[in-house]
Amino acid sequence: MKHFNVASVKSVIRNTFFVSVLTIASVLAVSAKSTPVPKDLATVNYIGSTNDQLSFLMNYENESGEKFIVTILDSRGESLFEGVFSDKKFSRIFKVPTEAGNTTFVISDFKNKNEKKFQVTSVRRIVEEVVVK
Repeated sequence: MKHFNVASVKSVIRNTFFVSVLTIASVLAVSAKSTPVPKDLATVNYIGSTNDQLSFLMNYENESGEKFIVTILDSRGESLFEGVFSDKKFSRIFKVPTEAGNTTFVISDFKNKNEKKFQVTSVRRIVEEVVVK
């Protein structure tokens, strides 16, 4: 009957654990590198306001050149704008009246009916400043 030293059994268990951790870490590192990070193909950015109108810049990378629909809806869901485009690099400034309230920008794929929505929440505040000298 063989007797094992407790220290040698602990050493074997510790070594097996470290080898397992290193193997799992290397597999995870390889799989993380093989997955590309998708970039946003569509963006809507607020660029300012003038004459009671809010201005937004919409960019869309339409690599396939397929037709797509841009729709702008007001807070009640009523259409403020709708247009069909097929630009590969779409970039356009849209002006929306401030009284439209919360606005939704929608880019819909003409063929597959996939859509990307951007919801814009706008709050109007009046600031009064009084100075007494």
